[in-house]
Amino acid sequence: MKFLVIVESPAKKNKIESFLNTIKEHKFIVDASYGHICEFSNGLKSIDINDNFKASYKISDSKKQVVSNLLSLTKSVDEIIIATDLDREGEAIGYHLIKTLKQNINSTKRIVFNEITKSAIIKSFNNPSTLNMNMFYSQQARSILDLLIGYNVSPLLWTKVREKLSAGRCQSPALRLVYEREMDITKFKPENSYHLTSIFDIKIDNNIENINTKYYKTLDTKDDIES
Repeated sequence: MKFLVIVESPAKKNKIESFLNTIKEHKFIVDASYGHICEFSNGLKSIDINDNFKASYKISDSKKQVVSNLLSLTKSVDEIIIATDLDREGEAIGYHLIKTLKQNINSTKRIVFNEITKSAIIKSFNNPSTLNMNMFYSQQARSILDLLIGYNVSPLLWTKVREKLSAGRCQSPALRLVYEREMDITKFKPENSYHLTSIFDIKIDNNIENINTKYYKTLDTKDDIES
């Protein structure tokens, strides 16, 4: 059989290809997606907030040639294997590759490896899985939140702080925490309070022992102490 294995980065595709081609009676072509091939199709309009935040995508202009090349390679192989990085971004890249190359999400093989060695590469080929849709949905939700929040908050930063600043799912809550803490510091008014303590000398069996005591309430004024 002949396989097309798609990785993210072109840096080590030749080495991966050489390892895979040691498997008898199999032929492999390894090529790269050069990262994400898709992006949101039209800014905020890409997210349908009235339909469960359904997102629409398009092929990035900078990746049209990459996609064209991959589509051409699919015509000369029997099977496509996704070998993008093992993280949410890698799963999203794999998802868009499968959809763009018109493959089946439920059956397209997905392999992962943490080192570029012959044993690791061959082991991954012999133990394939399929796309982890929960990881893809996680990445998609994160991207949608960045888009929805960023489009509303970033322009405010440009007018109040500095141009080209960005806001998103991480920066915005962090800014809120910093702001609230600063407001607490600004509004804080120091107040004096007092604690009443004493030492009693108690005679026990002809011995004098010191017993430290503390009044259970915090006192607001010196008059309270005297009282």
